Amino acid sequence: MELSFLSSIVSMVVALVTVAVAVYQLPLNSKSKLKEEYRFAKEFLVDIVENKKLHHLAVERGYYAIAGTSSIKVSDLIYLVSLVAPDKCIKDYILARVYVEFDEVVQKIVFKSRYKNSGYRLFVKVSYSVLYVVFGSLAVAPYLFVGQLTFLPDLGVVKLVFLLFFGFFALRFLWAFIKMIRGEALLGRQQKHLPSIFYD
Repeated sequence: MELSFLSSIVSMVVALVTVAVAVYQLPLNSKSKLKEEYRFAKEFLVDIVENKKLHHLAVERGYYAIAGTSSIKVSDLIYLVSLVAPDKCIKDYILARVYVEFDEVVQKIVFKSRYKNSGYRLFVKVSYSVLYVVFGSLAVAPYLFVGQLTFLPDLGVVKLVFLLFFGFFALRFLWAFIKMIRGEALLGRQQKHLPSIFYD
């Protein structure tokens, strides 16, 4: 009994770690899409450099197309494109923008006022991690401790409810943790390319 319980705990930990790693490394683009994005980025950036009279609407749409969203200010995107590893910086910024913002005074990405304190960020990350483990454990518990749940009349429904309800919250906390980590990574690598790409 103790051995099977220990085995269930180990299986649960492995499952939670596997899901966390898989979500963090989630591939976002296919090979063909990356090729298409390369061609567009190359043409657009050449247009900006060579055509100083390019209409501001075309410039705005071009930056939005590179980012894949129009929810970010063009001034933020111009800065991100000027950084080393701009593609990763743009993706990290889009993901972490609930925590970070572009400060036009210092001309850098910074944490929003609530998250500027590193001690508070550590507390938030630990909280998200603990909540992920708690809700993730609850989501998979009926599958791992099926032998101890024989008193339940319809175990299949219980499994499904636990997986969907607690799994949803587990993924939410995991995703929030990843956003914070990606925001910190972005702030740590704000090294600019020279020459940078600007648009007046």
